[in-house]
Amino acid sequence: MTDFLIFLLSLFIVILGAEWLLAASISSARLLRIPEMVIGATLVSLATTMPENLVSVFASSSSHSHLALGNIVGSGLVNLGLILGITLLVGHKQEEARGGRGRRRSLILFCLVLFIFLWLLIFGKIDFYGGVILVSLGLGFLIYTFWYALRESGETLEVVEEKLEAHPRLILKFITGAVFLVFGARFLVESGVNLAKTFALSEIVIGITLVAVGTSLPELMTALTALVSGHERVSWGNLTGATVLTLTFALGLAAIFAEVSVNHQILLLDFLPLLFFSGLVLAFAFLPRLPKRLIGIILILAYFSYLGFLFTK
Repeated sequence: MTDFLIFLLSLFIVILGAEWLLAASISSARLLRIPEMVIGATLVSLATTMPENLVSVFASSSSHSHLALGNIVGSGLVNLGLILGITLLVGHKQEEARGGRGRRRSLILFCLVLFIFLWLLIFGKIDFYGGVILVSLGLGFLIYTFWYALRESGETLEVVEEKLEAHPRLILKFITGAVFLVFGARFLVESGVNLAKTFALSEIVIGITLVAVGTSLPELMTALTALVSGHERVSWGNLTGATVLTLTFALGLAAIFAEVSVNHQILLLDFLPLLFFSGLVLAFAFLPRLPKRLIGIILILAYFSYLGFLFTK
């Protein structure tokens, strides 16, 4: 019971920290006149994926690499299956997702998932050097997206720096949110491991379900807020961008701290569904005649079917 209460309290702290990071990121991006989808794919994605990144690092560094892997894969499944499915089912404005930016981002996401899947299929693990490659890919994605955004907005780095210095409260809010995330993520991992032992569940199952859903709550709340306020482009950019950053930074950093190894059963049963979901996202972006609500229904049903299979296997 104590572990469950600690888990809930840690989750609340993580969500609160992510919310402050998110608010500071969006305010900063608006100051810089960055397009909504780019805001979602970069600053908002960085903020909302901080829980996944920190939880995975703490789990891996404390010799719980399967919990880290479960959190990473599970977060991707929640983002692309449940949250994106809801966005496509309920939302109205998804035209830009099928435009140039949306297609490029969907293609990057699918190629990244396929690359990691094939890497694990061939080598069965991601070691220090594989982690460095993944983190480098994540940095490359961010640098390219930021550069593209600055070029479109017409701003220079000097102007960006001046604008941020004129709003110190944004920086303070960002730092405070990061501190909350660090401490919350640490206790979230410890209580999650204890819960797995209490209920005789494997760490990867706890990671894919409880921890993944918990750390993906910032993305869920961002998507719902974006739907209500009419900023669906932020939601699409955040979900695809967040999944890219989770797979590169969270998995890469986890592998740098400790080798992440998987057997073929984990790979086929837990990672293959992520490849399927990213394939559906790619199909939606490149096939304009494919009904978005149909894709949304398929994603949601596939996600809950996977959860049902997970607890009955």
